[in-house]
Amino acid sequence: MKKILLLGFVLFLLLGQSFLFADRKAVDSFLKSYEALVVETEALAKKAAISAMDMLPMSQKAMDFALKADAIQKDASWTTMDLMKYVDLTTRYAKAADQIQKKIK
Repeated sequence: MKKILLLGFVLFLLLGQSFLFADRKAVDSFLKSYEALVVETEALAKKAAISAMDMLPMSQKAMDFALKADAIQKDASWTTMDLMKYVDLTTRYAKAADQIQKKIK
């Protein structure tokens, strides 16, 4: 009987964690993709001159990302560290976008 209870407890811990942290994957994936967008935007901002054609792919990615952001904002599995990373990425993105805006010809 003790073995069955122990086995049940172990299974609960293992399966329970996967259910509890299932939404974490969505937040982690979101932050990872946001960081990739920010890095790509920063790389574009480093170019000496930027044309409207350079902006087309970036604009589409930003619009697609905005839809993802709206969908995940209500997710309850955001931690304080996630929010801090999101704010940092948003600040970096805004700085790069400002630099791009100044260079568009």
